[in-house]
Amino acid sequence: MRDYTGQTVYIGIDVHKKTYSVTAVCDRQIVKKDRLQADPQLLGGYCKKNFQGAEIVSAYEAGFCGFALHRKLEDLGIVNRIVHPAGIEVMVRERVKNDRRDSEKIATQL
Repeated sequence: MRDYTGQTVYIGIDVHKKTYSVTAVCDRQIVKKDRLQADPQLLGGYCKKNFQGAEIVSAYEAGFCGFALHRKLEDLGIVNRIVHPAGIEVMVRERVKNDRRDSEKIATQL
């Protein structure tokens, strides 16, 4: 497993009622993509297990879950930002909505 000590890992989260699509970026490279059950504790454990030693900065688009996920991530020691959906760069060639693509856009723009 890669050592992330002293590095920052950016986690983009596309939030849905039952699942989170997650993209992790470090040094401008996508290092991991996954779909997890929608559970903040699970997400926190996933981040700590896969990115040991890293500062973790996550973000998700403002939406139906409000600040609940934000508060739980912050309580777990993960810096989190809630971003405005219109603030996420949209490429013309990517008109088709895709959860993994959305989480990737969030992570790469942190």
